[in-house]
Amino acid sequence: MSSVFESWGFTAAEAMLAGVATVSTDIDGPRSFIKNGVNGLLVPPGDSEQMGQAVLQLLEQPERRHQLARAGREHILRDYTMERFVADWEAVYCLRNQKQPQP
Repeated sequence: MSSVFESWGFTAAEAMLAGVATVSTDIDGPRSFIKNGVNGLLVPPGDSEQMGQAVLQLLEQPERRHQLARAGREHILRDYTMERFVADWEAVYCLRNQKQPQP
């Protein structure tokens, strides 16, 4: 994913869930769930040379590609479940609606 702006980066997350080794630009959205070298690769935005090198690295190193793909899929399945989504929203909603203690 070579975007220069993404609010979250659903395309990269969907690729990870599908078991595809993911290369993305190092921008706010994808950076929140892709850990460089752990479950995907991040490159500087606008740097087509590094993007190409990262993709070639994965093509030339199938074991590395498979390792990143497995780690990415496991990360999404573990940390981005519907249960977690609901719990996170509930926590935000409850915090926003708590009454402030009276002085």
